[in-house]
Amino acid sequence: MKLVTPQFGWALTTDRLAVTRDAGTTWATATPPGITAAQLATVFFLDASHGWAVAPGARTLTTPVGTELQLFRTSDGGTTWTRTTAGRTLWGSPGSMLFTFFDQQHGWLEIALEGSPLAAPSQLLATDDGGATWRAMPMIGRGAIRFSSTKVGWLASNGYARGGRLLRTVDGGVSWTDVSPAIPTSHSGTRALFTTPRMFDLNTGALFVSYSQDHSPSTAPGFSFFVTRDGGATWSIAIDEVSSAPFVADAPHAFAIADANHWAVIIDGQLKTTADGGRSTRRATAVGLSATVAGVDFVSGSLGWALSITGTTAIGQLLRTTDGGATWTPVAP
Repeated sequence: MKLVTPQFGWALTTDRLAVTRDAGTTWATATPPGITAAQLATVFFLDASHGWAVAPGARTLTTPVGTELQLFRTSDGGTTWTRTTAGRTLWGSPGSMLFTFFDQQHGWLEIALEGSPLAAPSQLLATDDGGATWRAMPMIGRGAIRFSSTKVGWLASNGYARGGRLLRTVDGGVSWTDVSPAIPTSHSGTRALFTTPRMFDLNTGALFVSYSQDHSPSTAPGFSFFVTRDGGATWSIAIDEVSSAPFVADAPHAFAIADANHWAVIIDGQLKTTADGGRSTRRATAVGLSATVAGVDFVSGSLGWALSITGTTAIGQLLRTTDGGATWTPVAP
């Protein structure tokens, strides 16, 4: 799920890809034709008009070990879709996939491969024509990707054995450099779980990092917000907090960075927010939000969505806030 603008957002359910143009009050089906929602591996909307979706193609008797990707593009918010392929076969079983686009032309698709010893852990494809054609790029890690320009991008690689790393490219993904900030002494002995930073311009941005106990109760889990003023070459701490609750490996806190001032994170069952880029913070119980939150997303200091997990069956419920997270009400995609 993603709230792209104050009015437009999307959610992928078991039944359909749904879009809203009134912040979640009403929803319309936007599943690309010829496939089901269950077949979609990932969805990305750049704005209220331009979006992309991908689904693995079916294997055949002539290509039993290869999978061709089905790609879909829309320029009208999901009302109609154009279908194409990535122009290549994946030699391995595609696992998770992640889309990111910087503008209407430049995008990247990361594909984690599973089940084939001959395949790399992941493949990175790039397009500069809006997804009509794709080319293979070098990939040195596996994790979330985001680009803040046509050349500058980020990879948050959180391999369990090595711990997390934040990598940066300044040549569109041809080469990558480790720009991970040092773990604060307040979280000594933990394993850092990196995310991709939100850049507000070419120089300034914010980064969220959470810390795993790695099954050791003597370490101090929690999170930090870092800021950069040199394009991500170096980072300094804006907010640092130690959690009082156990924090298991590979389970980062739900967080959101709406803009340079408004950030939010769920910690110890409460919502912690800042409205001034970390200079001051506020922490309060969020009415209507369950203790388990899989994701949170804000587009402003007041408007946000959260995916709350309830019940023993781990069913997700989409919630909306219009008062900065103080109260939450269900919205049904």
